[in-house]
Amino acid sequence: MTNSLKGRTYVDHEWVVRPGATMYWDYQTQGWRYRKSDVTLIQTPHVVPNGLWVMETPYCKNSIIGVTDELRELWYIDKHSATRTLFINPEPFGCVTADGSEVVVAPGVGRQSGRLRLSCARQIHQSELGRTVPIPRINYVRQAFESGQKPNVRKPRERRRSNLGWVRLTDLATAANMNPADIVQKFWMFSGHLNHWTDGTGQSGQNGSLLLDMIMTADPADIAGKYPSVISATWAHSERMVDATPEIIWVRRGFAFTVLRLLALGYEV
Repeated sequence: MTNSLKGRTYVDHEWVVRPGATMYWDYQTQGWRYRKSDVTLIQTPHVVPNGLWVMETPYCKNSIIGVTDELRELWYIDKHSATRTLFINPEPFGCVTADGSEVVVAPGVGRQSGRLRLSCARQIHQSELGRTVPIPRINYVRQAFESGQKPNVRKPRERRRSNLGWVRLTDLATAANMNPADIVQKFWMFSGHLNHWTDGTGQSGQNGSLLLDMIMTADPADIAGKYPSVISATWAHSERMVDATPEIIWVRRGFAFTVLRLLALGYEV
């Protein structure tokens, strides 16, 4: 991949073998190979113009959301001989996929095929991958670094604040124009926290269920730069808490951003 003033360049690599060339056994790689002198590398650049949105993904086209009729695909072979698929669209878009494991959605609902995850396209800006799907601005609070988490910043002020952010559920509801209970229920599969706990007999009903991480506090000062107590709530537990005290519930910033991006892309809930 190279850069261009007009956009981002993706290079297709094709190795053409000289007619009549023969292969030899390479004892180092334990495979049949052609001599370098018998192979010619042809590189074909494909420039994706600045302003377009791109996402490289192995997933099928059916899982893509937010696209227009102008969506196109670019297949190319990289320098490692791997086949790549690039989706290109004039507007923001994303891809929703499942992780492949079975999870309990909620009591009485049964099982579906895996937690759902959202991957988002990025817009090409001055040949670089720029912003992702734009969403409304929303306030969040960052907690302290967790044990074992290595700060990658130098300034002392920044070293006191980690990238682990929390959003008040009612603020998310306002930005999403939804009520708090609907957010938790309709986007439960995107919570991203999978519980493997059992009571030892496998009969607890919680093994493989999804949990939603929450912090219960009315004061953001209890979170900022500190180590807040996190509750990993089941469907039933979260439902009771949201119905009772939604104004003191905080959810992970990643979950909040995912909800807003899904709504911005027109995801049907």
